[in-house]
Amino acid sequence: MSVNTIGALPIGGINIAASAALGLVAPLFAQIDLALFGAFGLGPIQASIALQFQASIDLTLGLALSISDPFADIMALANLLASLTLTLPSISLDVGLALAANLSLAAVLAIQLGGISAMIELMLAVRLPAVEFFAQLAAALSAGPVFLLNFESDIVSGGLAAAGGQIAAAFSAGLVSGPSAIAPGEPVFGLILLTKEPGVFASLGTVLKIA
Repeated sequence: MSVNTIGALPIGGINIAASAALGLVAPLFAQIDLALFGAFGLGPIQASIALQFQASIDLTLGLALSISDPFADIMALANLLASLTLTLPSISLDVGLALAANLSLAAVLAIQLGGISAMIELMLAVRLPAVEFFAQLAAALSAGPVFLLNFESDIVSGGLAAAGGQIAAAFSAGLVSGPSAIAPGEPVFGLILLTKEPGVFASLGTVLKIA
């Protein structure tokens, strides 16, 4: 049984799961940005519906004014319409139907606009904290170096007590990996993870570098 120095690595070199996650995050953020601000994203769709909604409101106001004074256009265009057989009731009915249809359209557009706005706000509420978190994580993973050691001690080699003795001996001699070194008398900070289950140690290898 012996204690092996795997290396003096940045935290990202030790936490392989977090480093892999960072590699996946950038494309996900790009997809979110495309969904929000791309040519066919929610932002342009929201702007288009907002324009339609405003046009519908403007038309509704115009129709309402024409109903309030149904003779205005007829009197203004009397000479041009002299040959036509339009009657006031039919004009009023047509305008009324158009107004009702336009109000219905405005209501539908308002609902769509509200729904899209809510979706954009929800996506931004998720994206902004996520960007900040992963920026902090990337900075943390770049910190180093951190000495990474591994060891294994079975019953034959003395178990936990023997592992402790080997670690103590390695620490007493000091640690060296390339240009990085920790002298025996220097203050240190660290964490040791131990398990007696081989399967757990194998699973640990999926998130941390163990060899």
